[in-house]
Amino acid sequence: MTPQKRELAIGLGAAAAILVIWTGFILLTRLGARSTFQPADLLALRVGIAGVVMAPFLVRLGLGGLQLWQGLIMALLAGIGFGGFAYNAFALAPVSHAAVLMTGSLPLQTSILAMLVLGERFNRIRLVGLGLIVVGVVMIALDTMAHAAPGMWRGDVLFAASSCCWAIYSILAQRWKVKPLQAASVVFPLAFCLYIPVWLLFVDTKLHLAPLGELITQAVLQGLLATIVSMFAYMRVVVAFGAASTTMLTAAVPGLVTILAIPLLGEVPSWTDILGVACVTGGIAATILALHRRHS
Repeated sequence: MTPQKRELAIGLGAAAAILVIWTGFILLTRLGARSTFQPADLLALRVGIAGVVMAPFLVRLGLGGLQLWQGLIMALLAGIGFGGFAYNAFALAPVSHAAVLMTGSLPLQTSILAMLVLGERFNRIRLVGLGLIVVGVVMIALDTMAHAAPGMWRGDVLFAASSCCWAIYSILAQRWKVKPLQAASVVFPLAFCLYIPVWLLFVDTKLHLAPLGELITQAVLQGLLATIVSMFAYMRVVVAFGAASTTMLTAAVPGLVTILAIPLLGEVPSWTDILGVACVTGGIAATILALHRRHS
């Protein structure tokens, strides 16, 4: 196997891991938000557990060449911003909206930033894919206006804000040449220091009311899989394919979570939701084709 093919295989394997983790993240977080878990408590599980696990690596490795202000920006974006916006959104809007506006719009936002900040250019196939994603986002907006449940539009805005945080983080990580271990060891311990004291002082936590099995599930998902494991895999794909291509691959989540949400959460998507997810999925297919041509 040539080094190029080996790199492609590793990148695609890491992308598959991201697909599984992010699908579980969306479904189980929505389930948790509908039960006893407050958004602030889910964020505490996210940065608290991951921060403790990665703290020894920060002590050993330091900031790895990053300035403190760079580490704090990464912690605010990937540690607190992404999770904080997402957890509050899950309490307001359904999974199909998260699939399109948080995960599905991520490649669109990252591609725009990559063009502006990194000077990346995209071929026609990539542009077609981005156009389809825009149509999918519009479909979800139409669904929100047609089925205006209380607070749903706020959830949609928060999903988009969460995606924006991760898109900015992706571009900065690529520009600053941040490696996977460095990213996880900087983001989560610093996020711990920024958020956990505020949570302890000002949040009336409900974690003690959660059933033990659900608490363990959310702790493993939020504190380990959706943070450390996901970030290692994500940064590994960024190294292999670049930030814009990486987020395109992760956008395969929308169709899967929308389908699984029907039996698992009882959330049946509307026709506009289905059209939105279909457009995003078409955009994904176009981008994967562009990615294949780039590495062939």
